[in-house]
Amino acid sequence: KKPKWIFGFGSMPRESRLGTQSI
Repeated sequence: KKPKWIFGFGSMPRESRLGTQSI
C-alpha cells in the first residue's frame, strides 16, 4: 500500500494537504 499523501498529490490537492500533515 502506498502512502496516502502520494496519491493525494496526483489525485486531489485537498487530500495532499491532509496527507502531508498526517506524516
